[in-house]
Formats: sequence, structure tokens, C-alpha cells
Amino acid sequence: MLYEYSMAILFYAVFSVFAFIGLAFTSRWISNFKIAYISAKPLGLLIFGYFIWLLSSLHLFNFQNTALLWIFLAAGIGASLWSLSKSRSLPSAGWRTGGWRAAWKNILWVETSWIIIYLAYLWIRSYNVEIHGTERFMDMAFFNASALTNYFPPIDPWRAGEPINYYYYGHYLFALLSKLSGITTNFTYTFTLGIIFSSAVMLSWAFVRRFTKSNIFAALAGFFTAISGTVAYAFGVL
Repeated sequence: MLYEYSMAILFYAVFSVFAFIGLAFTSRWISNFKIAYISAKPLGLLIFGYFIWLLSSLHLFNFQNTALLWIFLAAGIGASLWSLSKSRSLPSAGWRTGGWRAAWKNILWVETSWIIIYLAYLWIRSYNVEIHGTERFMDMAFFNASALTNYFPPIDPWRAGEPINYYYYGHYLFALLSKLSGITTNFTYTFTLGIIFSSAVMLSWAFVRRFTKSNIFAALAGFFTAISGTVAYAFGVL
């Protein structure tokens, strides 16, 4: 169990690295550093993921070249940090204005909250971790196909020799995390669900907190969005 949770932390750490790319954009749009940091992770993954997907779709980059993948990521982070150092629009808790203590305090709060939610989901999921039922087996098939392909679109696991003609981009994004972390997909499939769940909670919190200034309403937003599909089920969970 300890080994699985150490892999889960590694997978989360790789996901968190994308905050340094996303911050170059969200810090310009969002004045609240905490909310900007929360939004930066998925945005950074989307931006970097699209760049890699486009190169691979044009057959200019072999997706199995993990070393070059890390070089691209390091270059992206470096460019983002350089952009942040030159930006004049960073919030007061940002890096250029000297608010290091406030910035790191906000980052610590976000990371602590995020990882607790993430690990709590994985703990609950560990009691029913099998990849079967509903569309899980199809998700796993597309996830594997995205992780094993050299170029995009991946080969369709159901139609040998034909490319996937179905939406697979979400599967690809987390296959990208799987490649970067070096963890096999039979583990990262479950870790991906934890990232999606915890991201839904944190982004819902950030969105409502941004407009209401209320932590209570923000917390309720995360609960209803990620845990409760309906009001009746919310009472069931409680």
C-alpha cells in the first residue's frame, strides 16, 4: 500500500509541475494569487499537452521519446518563469513584488488542501479499484492506446490498424502525465480519477470564491460539483 501511495504522490507532483506553465497566463487574468495558482495547473497541462499533441500529430515528435518530452517540459517551465519575472501584472502576493512569504503560504494552503482531497478519493477508490463496469474498460483501452502510440491519433484498440475516430484528448492528457511520471497505466488510470476529482473540487471552490468572497459558498460549490450529482444524493452522502 505504501508503494502505491508513493506512486500516487509522484503522479500528483508531475501534475503540479504544470502550474509553473499555467501561472504565466493566469497571473495576468486573476488578481488573487491563490485562485490563479489553482487554475494554473490544469491550464498548464492543456497548453503543454496541445503543443506535444500537435507536434506528434504532424509526425514531428515521437511520443515515446520520454527524454525529449522532459526537455520540452523543462523549456516550457523555463520560458514561463522568465515571462513571470518580466511581468508587471502579477498579483501583490506574487514573486516580483517581494511577497514571497504570502505566495508560498498560499501555495502551501492550496497544495495541502488539494493533496488531502486527492488521497482521500484514492483511499475510498481503493475499496473498488477494478477497471470494469460502465465505460471503464473503454476508457482504459483509449488510455493505453494514447500512452503506447508513437504518433496521434492512436491506433484504435477495437479496429486493428485503424486510428481512433473518437474523442480521446482527455485520455491523452493523462497518458502524457503517465509518460512523464514513468508509472504504468494500470496505476495511473486510478490516479487520473483522483486528479479529476480533486481538480473539480478545487476549481469549483476557486470559481465561486472569486465571485462571492465566501469560503462557505465556495466549499459548498466543490461539494455539489464533485461529490453530489443531485441534491438528494448530497443528503445521502451527508
